Amino acid sequence: MSDSLTPTDAREPNLSDVALKTISALGTASGEIFDPAGGFDELLRAATRHCRRLVDAERVRIWVLRRGGRTLVTREYDDGVGSVEHRTGSGEGLAGWTITQRRPLRLAPDDALPNLTGETPSFRSALVIPLFRRGEAFGVIECLDKRGGGAFTDADFDHLDVASEHVSVALDNAMLVQETQRRAREKEGLLELAKSVATPLDLDEVIEAILKSLREVVNYDAAAIYLVNRSTLALELARDVGYPEGSEGAFGLQIGQGIVGWVAKTGEPLIVPEVARDSRYVAARPSTRSELAAPLVVGGRTIGVFNLESDASDTYHEGHLELVASCSSAATSRRSWRSRARSSVRSCPRARPRSRASTWPERRGRTTKWGATITTSSRRARRGSGSRSPTSRARAFRRPSSWPASA
Repeated sequence: MSDSLTPTDAREPNLSDVALKTISALGTASGEIFDPAGGFDELLRAATRHCRRLVDAERVRIWVLRRGGRTLVTREYDDGVGSVEHRTGSGEGLAGWTITQRRPLRLAPDDALPNLTGETPSFRSALVIPLFRRGEAFGVIECLDKRGGGAFTDADFDHLDVASEHVSVALDNAMLVQETQRRAREKEGLLELAKSVATPLDLDEVIEAILKSLREVVNYDAAAIYLVNRSTLALELARDVGYPEGSEGAFGLQIGQGIVGWVAKTGEPLIVPEVARDSRYVAARPSTRSELAAPLVVGGRTIGVFNLESDASDTYHEGHLELVASCSSAATSRRSWRSRARSSVRSCPRARPRSRASTWPERRGRTTKWGATITTSSRRARRGSGSRSPTSRARAFRRPSSWPASA
């Protein structure tokens, strides 16, 4: 049997019944597509259960592309109410192969595997069909191990192919609802943040308002705000949430040290999907799996770092980074932050004040308090120029006519 196949033209007489049963199983009435009150997770659970019964498979997982197409995510449901989340790369495993090739895959117990990458669970037989929306593959229905042994049949393939069309539409609409609700929550969170920042609060109260508003739109298990010490170039902890006792040692970071220190040094935001794979990571929480760090910038200078940590892998994406940046921008508009920025400017060499010598050219041609006019070059006037004679130095000043002869 070949590794892949296309649907046959001949359709089973009961395929229309399969479509109706699929629509019913997804919890939608005639003429409707998705009920947003049910939630994405409930829809995924219902679709998984329906596909398992439809082809009589022992295991069914519905994978969906996330994180801008970089990651495939699924939830494997048991017979109860529990579930386990799995993640893999967009081109890994059976699901990744199917999305990359944009075609179904059917494997009997004796068939050779295609060229797969990443981890693949053990199985006897497999039936995998891609899900499409607007011409692009965005998910996969993965059915493993036909009950009773043997391979998945042509009828199983046809039935799952019909069901996949309705599952695609339902999931697509569910994801659109999710996106709309997420954006609404983000706007509400930013509005609440703007109200909090606009009130006359001190710095600690502003930080507390930021963390509270951010939790409404971004999931995090721990958060910390660091500020740069101008004299020691150390990152001082201004506020932290969710860190265990005894983790103070991990907060003693210098600029350039750890993920937070790297952001403070470069002024660039950073998303780390797996902290265990990043050599810059300094562990403050054993359960942390992913991290997001964004600079706090005032007047073009990095005065601190906003850091979020999650117990799940690959939690954060560019949308979260934009939200954190918006919160940081709103917060640093406060006078208390600008005051802290002025005390931190020496943390960056570019921020050091100009030397007194550099101000001398601006004084050329001005008149001193005695009425003399400065005409010599700024450098020679300031250091006295040991190479010049007293007579030449004296000519640097033009004697006013009003001075007495004895002067």
